[in-house]
Amino acid sequence: MTATFFADAFIIIDAVPATDLQTGRRLHEDMTDWLIHTKQEMPCERHICSNSKNFKDILIRIRNDVICKGTIPILHIEGHARREAMSFPDGSHLEWSSVFTLLRAINVACKNNLFLSSGACKSAYVYREVSITEACPVWGLLAPETTVTAGEVEKGFSAFYEKLIHTKNFDISLDAFSNAIDSSKFALIISDEIFRKGAYKYIKYYCSGSGRKKRVEDLLTVSRNWYRLKQKLKDERKLIKKALKEPHAPYLIKFYRKFMMIDIYPENAKRFSFDAKSFERGVKDGSIVIK
Repeated sequence: MTATFFADAFIIIDAVPATDLQTGRRLHEDMTDWLIHTKQEMPCERHICSNSKNFKDILIRIRNDVICKGTIPILHIEGHARREAMSFPDGSHLEWSSVFTLLRAINVACKNNLFLSSGACKSAYVYREVSITEACPVWGLLAPETTVTAGEVEKGFSAFYEKLIHTKNFDISLDAFSNAIDSSKFALIISDEIFRKGAYKYIKYYCSGSGRKKRVEDLLTVSRNWYRLKQKLKDERKLIKKALKEPHAPYLIKFYRKFMMIDIYPENAKRFSFDAKSFERGVKDGSIVIK
């Protein structure tokens, strides 16, 4: 793939307990050495994080720096997690929905340029909180889908960031990551791709078959309870069914523009494109299948 994001700083949020292998500290030391060796002045920060409040404060501060200083960071998180939440050394937790709210604020300030990598186990599940009707929380994410060892995390991300600093090439860096460890335990999720998956589900399961039938009844209930349409129940159902049979491409375009932030940053149209009509046609005729 060809990367379509920009960054000019590295930030590591280190939530690794003191008794564990210090992967965050060691990665920061290595990255600092590589930057010095290649004579780059790109800042590389490490923020030690002991609890959920500290984590939120760090993300808020990063957002403020993006707005005030114009810095666009690559963000790396070290620590522990489960499918539902991020965990911290003091025993506190932060649900992924809350994490995404904070990341989205940073990414909006970054104009959809935020790349996030994480060594926390199962942290790839953060993306289950994504909605295609909101701005995407990160441009891209590289994180474990399952349980991984500290050794795997250190070896994989060390290879990734060494190549990224030396070559500034995202694809070459991903190859180095995959060659260093069993990358099947990790997920690479890009905002453009996750939108297409969400749009596929929207058309396939929510706007056709039993999904469309349920949506008709849901909208019918809403129309009766809130809008008080004058048509009789039968007429209302026909009206809603007709609306749902109309092309979905205009809605998908609207969703895409918001998700990729083209609506607030028109220049993003040069970075991201989506043929909604062709996509809808492909999903309906079966030529496009996304699992």
